[in-house]
Amino acid sequence: MPTGFGLIDYVGFGACLAFTAWALATDPRRLLLGMPFILTSYFIVPFVTLLSPAQTIPLILLGWMVLAGPFDAIRRHHNTVILIACLVFVNLAAAMLIGDSGSRPIMRSMHYATLTGAFLFGLWACRNPEGLRLAMWGFAICAAIHSAYALYQLFAFQTGLPFRAIVRGSSGSYSLAVSNGILRVNGLASEPKRAAYVFFAGALAALYLADSARGLMRIGLRGGASVAAVLSLVTLSGSFFASIVLTVGAMSIQSKRLWKFLPLAALGVGLAVLVSPGVVASFSNALTSQVDDRLEEVSVGLDADRIYRQEFFAQQLVEDDPTTLVFGLGLGRYNQVLSDTFGYGAGLAPNGALLPLNSQIFEIGFDLGLPGLLAFYLGSLVILSRIRGGGLYPFYLRFIVLVVILQSVFVQSLYLGAFVLGVAVAFAEVQRRRSRVPGPVATRSPPTHRAGSRPPLGPRSHTLAPSDR
Repeated sequence: MPTGFGLIDYVGFGACLAFTAWALATDPRRLLLGMPFILTSYFIVPFVTLLSPAQTIPLILLGWMVLAGPFDAIRRHHNTVILIACLVFVNLAAAMLIGDSGSRPIMRSMHYATLTGAFLFGLWACRNPEGLRLAMWGFAICAAIHSAYALYQLFAFQTGLPFRAIVRGSSGSYSLAVSNGILRVNGLASEPKRAAYVFFAGALAALYLADSARGLMRIGLRGGASVAAVLSLVTLSGSFFASIVLTVGAMSIQSKRLWKFLPLAALGVGLAVLVSPGVVASFSNALTSQVDDRLEEVSVGLDADRIYRQEFFAQQLVEDDPTTLVFGLGLGRYNQVLSDTFGYGAGLAPNGALLPLNSQIFEIGFDLGLPGLLAFYLGSLVILSRIRGGGLYPFYLRFIVLVVILQSVFVQSLYLGAFVLGVAVAFAEVQRRRSRVPGPVATRSPPTHRAGSRPPLGPRSHTLAPSDR
């Protein structure tokens, strides 16, 4: 029995806040264990607007970093912060001068402050090997929590037990995504398409951690990775499959390490066909149906009887006037502009509710113009180019960054994307510092600590795997 907004939202939101408060009061690095889940879970609490952990906690962290002292650890990146602030301020001022979007421009400025907070915390907390390894544990734990609930969703869907479906606001309304009789799981994320890349990124992190684990821990991590990878497919998200094809293509060019996984993947598919041909056929039919539906939507576009993908309106607006993506529309104005241009149902619902864009290209372009697009996507390429080395950590980190950033072309993934980029910058700086240290690289033994200092956190968190050095 599917359900919508309810008590679980208050419990989940409160748990995320409590975990954040505990981590900041003890050791802020512990927050890395929960940060990916905080940024991808969809617990909403109505307070002026619908607050979620992803919108709230990075703002708390940004304030903490500025006021409590750790901001000095990221001072060398002040140019990036100033660039983002200037872009947001100029476009906020333009939107407020036009004055047709109410408080929406201010809310959008808070959105970019949130992304900045997620990026800077990832950069600060992962500035050493201990933090980098904790971040991988965070991705794996995140996927484990989402996977556990997704498995329950599948069980409850078949047995009639209550389960949280796709939540549609705080009114209690909900929806189910079912294709060819298969429930498209979303875990505790907002929608299947926003859960797929989370499952996959967590599976990659678990595989990395399994390489240095032993015994039952290694078996558990590899088993969890397999489950999360399969669940990413059960989302039946076309945008996820597109981003995976692009990511695997890019990674196969960059690293030969990926090629050893391809025979294993082919073997897994072959075994699945032999063991459960009916299940594989049903999944194949469901996926084909999803792809056909998406292709038909794209081909029909604005000529369809019912249009619910705002990207079609955005694309038409850009085709009619390319300057809207070059210079932007002003922060937070795109909903109103789309509605004024195409009527209700575009940008705004008949009741005035905002209809969001999924593609971050349109959203960033309309908010911040071409400078904003270049700052994010060109900046992401620069960061990727600095994740160097042939070890396991850079391999899996590049994989995760590519999956999350490419997904943002189709789906809102920037909360996790900003954090992932912060982790990537931190890793590049750790490697840069190591390259400047003369003499042999450090051994696997834990670093020495001053009396009274905290020991490193997390399982085997004192260093990266030997192949990562």
